[in-house]
Amino acid sequence: MSRKVQPLQIYMLLPRRNCGRCGVTTCLAFAAKLTSGEATPDLCPFLTPQSKAKISALIMPPVRPIPISSLSSTIEVGGEEGLFRHDGGFRREARLAYTIDLLSNMYEVRSVVSRIDSIVMERMGLKLSIDLYLVDMSGVTQESMEDRLRIFRKYTCKPLILKADNFDAYLSALRLLEGEKPAIMIDTSLISLEKFMDVVSVKDYPIVLLAKDIDTLGELTARIEDAGIEKIILGIRYHGIGKLIRYTLGIRKRALEGDKRFSYPILVDLKDISDSYEGLAASIASLLRYSSIVILPRSMSRVFIEGLLIFKQSIYTDPRRPRIVNPGIYSIGSISRSAPIVVTSNYALTFDIVRRILEASGIGCWILVIDTGGLSVASAIGGGKFTARQIAEALQAYRDRVDIDRVPIIIPGLASSIKPELETLGFNIIVGPVKAKDLPILIKSLKYG
Repeated sequence: MSRKVQPLQIYMLLPRRNCGRCGVTTCLAFAAKLTSGEATPDLCPFLTPQSKAKISALIMPPVRPIPISSLSSTIEVGGEEGLFRHDGGFRREARLAYTIDLLSNMYEVRSVVSRIDSIVMERMGLKLSIDLYLVDMSGVTQESMEDRLRIFRKYTCKPLILKADNFDAYLSALRLLEGEKPAIMIDTSLISLEKFMDVVSVKDYPIVLLAKDIDTLGELTARIEDAGIEKIILGIRYHGIGKLIRYTLGIRKRALEGDKRFSYPILVDLKDISDSYEGLAASIASLLRYSSIVILPRSMSRVFIEGLLIFKQSIYTDPRRPRIVNPGIYSIGSISRSAPIVVTSNYALTFDIVRRILEASGIGCWILVIDTGGLSVASAIGGGKFTARQIAEALQAYRDRVDIDRVPIIIPGLASSIKPELETLGFNIIVGPVKAKDLPILIKSLKYG
């Protein structure tokens, strides 16, 4: 059901001069980049405004991309093209948000922000963390709201979603956050949508519409579109996992069928789920079924959040484009020139597993990463990309940092066949275990045996 524009459709709207001013040699190549999202029409200096508008309309994905920004960073949600996550090349990652209740004691607010911002995991060469905050200003008096928001803003620089129960709170918050483009969440059961648009100038801000069901959401979207607002996020309240999946699937299908009222990113609000396991299950379902923003349950523990971050990364990792680590030598723990060297591939997941196991063991050593083109050790050996010659050349490059003629050099157990060739070159080669989890035992036996 993915709507895919063909490069030839775009090519027919281009000037076809093949001038190269756009950065590629031919207009057909430029058309291919436009359809894949790797270029924008503005790169062509000869396009007429009419052609630009037509091309922009053609390449606009069924789910529009919507930016949310703070002074220091911008995240983009939406921009998706199909019913399956691999449509569009795994680029359009869902975002995780956590709720801050501004009515709480500010010491408690600071504690929550400190706890959430401290959840930073390095995995496969990327840093994983919570992306933004939902700031709930409901119930806060006008006199204290600005002070509380100003203090909160000193604690974190992440992009924000604002929620309030009155117009004045929104106006004050937007004045205080001048220069930022937070999303504005409107609960239409508390605030009149028409009055809100009359009082608050919202055209420059993403608007999150909360509704009880899909039909009501479609009606709200049509009304806000009529007012000229184009940055919309469709908010879903949680009423059980079954309804959650049914609603998000229904919205995505309608978007792909061309219903413009639903051509926007989906936000799922799970913050009030009290059972931690239900909250985790609902969060996983939301990530799997088309949510662009997931407001995490307040009951979710750090362990569950970390697990969810890893799960999310797995969904958005394209197996056709393996993540890689730069080849080189990396230090682990307290090291010296005589520390042992562990050799592995530059497939990011392999490196990450080896690094984490060695760090957890407290062992000081080096990890030598060989350029295998992003292949795992087993695949690289089978493909002739993990050879004695590669390892020898890499070792020679770091002779000034490591005593490569004397230290133990541990190669993977699957690469035992290259040991004789490396030994003829004068290296002290140890065949390591097949499983990385057994490395600490081997290294400790070498060090203390």
